[in-house]
Amino acid sequence: PTETKHKWQWDMLVYTIFISWINLVIFIRRIPGVGMYVLMFQDVVMTFLKASLIYILFVIAFSLSFFVLLQNTNPNFRNIGDSILKTMVMLIGEFEYESLFNINDAFSSLLPAICDDACNSTTTLPSEDATKVLFALFVVMMPLLLLNLLVGLAVGDIQEVRSKAELMRLSMQTRLVTDIERNLGEGTMRKL
Repeated sequence: PTETKHKWQWDMLVYTIFISWINLVIFIRRIPGVGMYVLMFQDVVMTFLKASLIYILFVIAFSLSFFVLLQNTNPNFRNIGDSILKTMVMLIGEFEYESLFNINDAFSSLLPAICDDACNSTTTLPSEDATKVLFALFVVMMPLLLLNLLVGLAVGDIQEVRSKAELMRLSMQTRLVTDIERNLGEGTMRKL
């Protein structure tokens, strides 16, 4: 008999799958050849976490501003949570300028024969100039400046990791062998 799973069970399943794969990645870092890349990734994540306070402050600043300006005209900014998510998506380059500013008049004037009422259903922004200025600031500051800063920090970290990666990998491999020997016991080790 199949039972309906509760929401919390699905949530726990998702978290368990994700954590299991992360655990596999952590284990893989002991393998020669691949381990160095896992260590690099780990170092970049730590650098990002150190710099994330700046990112979080900027994301919240832009999210709240976009929320105030676009909450009544764009479904992606109807509440603060959605506004934060949309701003984070915009951070990686998905701006959707036309839908953000409801640029439908241009299409209706260019293609009047095939354009229906949907083309003419534009809503005006409460403060179009402020929205466009804020959008321009966002495009320059977030994807260009801050992401390039993160790339620069990551590249610097990778050079440092490469220099000490082999030593770290050997250290982890030594710990692994020591743990295996300790867990197998002396009797088993003599047989091997």
